[in-house]
Amino acid sequence: MFARTLMNKFIQAGEDVENMKANFENCCGDMIFTRRHIARDMLTRQFYNETEADKLCCYRVPFAEQVYNHPFGGSFSVHDDNVALVPLFQRFHILFETQAIELNLDLPSDAPLPIVNVIRSSGKIQDAWLKNTVSLRFSKKSTEWIPYIYLNFLDAPERTIEELCKAFYRKHRCDTKILDEFSVKEWQEREMCGGRSSVVFEIIDNKIKLTKAFVGYFASPIQLNMDYSFVAKQIETIESIMTDRVFSKQISLTEFVQLNPTFNIKMKIHLLEVDAERNHTTDKMASILNELLEHQIKFLKKHTMLTDMEQFFDLITVE
Repeated sequence: MFARTLMNKFIQAGEDVENMKANFENCCGDMIFTRRHIARDMLTRQFYNETEADKLCCYRVPFAEQVYNHPFGGSFSVHDDNVALVPLFQRFHILFETQAIELNLDLPSDAPLPIVNVIRSSGKIQDAWLKNTVSLRFSKKSTEWIPYIYLNFLDAPERTIEELCKAFYRKHRCDTKILDEFSVKEWQEREMCGGRSSVVFEIIDNKIKLTKAFVGYFASPIQLNMDYSFVAKQIETIESIMTDRVFSKQISLTEFVQLNPTFNIKMKIHLLEVDAERNHTTDKMASILNELLEHQIKFLKKHTMLTDMEQFFDLITVE
């Protein structure tokens, strides 16, 4: 994706930047094989004695779950003295290993995430959602780099939630009438007929949260016989189980725009901070990584123009 003229900038910047790049590449290799060395900073390759070992903290690269199968894949340890290297390496990894652009939805952290459409393998269109931070990955097809976007979805969520609620009723020996009458689908139909929201759950901060209206429906038959704090704990359990069942799917940006023509959520791309006057190694590295990211952005703009998807690119702000 990056021409040799761009890659040569690491060499032209000096030996210190070359060494930092080599250390970053070694760290990428360590994470692939999940190798870990006790008391070693993985971004500088420096070992520390026992008195300094507790100053090593573990960090994680963005979108690690899209690159690594191992649960520890994507994590790396860094000494407190070198914490300034963390955002540089994370951006380096996104550019070269994930081959992606990091898009940040311009939404409050406590706002429900936007619901979008996705096509399943069966051909059925169903609800999905974008995380607060979206991965826009590039994949080479023949001679062309195609952008793909990652979506998240649940398989038959209302049915699963209904089963979990009924399991709670059965466990606590609730009246069989409650089990017979409890139906998510029928509750949704009643709410819609009454002009009320029939939404069962929302996605907030990348976690499944049952709506207050549905929680009221679930708790109403039993709240007189049980302490509500106990019921609330069960609600948290259901939400946790549902969050663990989230699937992800990668679709081309072209397909995403076709399925979601009214998508209008603003997004931001953040450049790394650079102090040009200071001219430290970290500033020189940040400047090069920004150039590489800007190259990706120009490529994305050209791709959207050629495929009549300018409306998506126009939602993006670089800052």
